[in-house]
Amino acid sequence: MLMHFQILVKQLQRLLDSVSIALRPETIEIIKEKTNNCMAAKIINASYVGNCYQYVVSSSVGELFIISNETTNHFKLNEEVFITFDESGVTILED
Repeated sequence: MLMHFQILVKQLQRLLDSVSIALRPETIEIIKEKTNNCMAAKIINASYVGNCYQYVVSSSVGELFIISNETTNHFKLNEEVFITFDESGVTILED
């Protein structure tokens, strides 16, 4: 198991104890303070692309690509952060 998150899944199929998930890059949120259901990460790439920032973070599950519409309080290269996501953006994958 790479990471443990608790999420409410409204799914008709029976799920195993462990599943893989897919998240769209814009559904992942970068935060400065640790909360429930978050994971530590480090900003390894940050690019301003007009109306949003695109980040690559390094985490215990590997590198993740994130798109953030927050352009005022952006994150800096090598900054230690936490990432979390909205449960509604989760897609369950069959392993």
